[in-house]
Amino acid sequence: MDLLKIEKPVFIIGVARSGTTVFYNMFATHPDVTWFSNYSNFFRTFPQTAVLHRLIDMPGIGELIKQNIIFQKGSKLTIRPNEGEEIYHEMCGVPFNTDMAEEKDFPEQAAKLRQAIAAHLKYTGKKTFISKQTANNRRLHLLNSIFPDARFVHIVRDGRAVARSLVKEKWWRDIGIWWLNKTAGEMDTDPIPLFLEYWKRVHDEIVQVAPMLGNRYIEFRYEDLSLDVQGTIRCLADFLEWKTDERFIARLPKSLPNMNFKWQNEFTTIQKKQAVKLIGRKLHQIGYNLD
Repeated sequence: MDLLKIEKPVFIIGVARSGTTVFYNMFATHPDVTWFSNYSNFFRTFPQTAVLHRLIDMPGIGELIKQNIIFQKGSKLTIRPNEGEEIYHEMCGVPFNTDMAEEKDFPEQAAKLRQAIAAHLKYTGKKTFISKQTANNRRLHLLNSIFPDARFVHIVRDGRAVARSLVKEKWWRDIGIWWLNKTAGEMDTDPIPLFLEYWKRVHDEIVQVAPMLGNRYIEFRYEDLSLDVQGTIRCLADFLEWKTDERFIARLPKSLPNMNFKWQNEFTTIQKKQAVKLIGRKLHQIGYNLD
């Protein structure tokens, strides 16, 4: 196998707390894919660690691992998909924000990332690499130039639900507000309006790049995934030209709990008005109700 032969890798993109992790975990159980795991991220200088991924194909224990991945259960020692932050940033040196930069602007980093992905394909014996990392939202030009046949799957969720979900996370203060050159925690303000603006800016940046990606880009709603998990995943697998695997589909839940209404109960009247002012036009434009 050619170590650097990487065909049609898949990058999951979308604003944090839009369902990208849920989707990543589900697709990670497809029999033909590999990903950066918690182990390969921790032991990043030893690409052979990726061979542990083969446990997922073993009878008995493999099925248990898949169930743990899909439903986010099991101990922290269980092998599972990881964003690979240390692989991208520390080992490969890929910058957090690359804006319009392409491979020619970061040749060494691109080569290291290509080698890391190729090693995972080699040691796991899989056909396709899939990755989800929030920082990739702002690296689309770079990723597209490194992997010109890559597929990009954009998950969209109501910006109000996203903002509400973000403030519930312990790490929300560390989120980079790049247009102000600060982190969210450094802002002496209500985080809800800040994250509404964050949602709009990330969404707009992705959509602006979409025409460049052409038919290698697809967009779908988290709300649709929640209502019909198996149907949505089946359609996306068809888009990615992955072989139909009924065991993979049957293993998934039929639906997900609906969390999208919580912002309506938790936002103050002022925050609801701010949402309409800040992102109302965008919400309406992409088909969300403003009620």
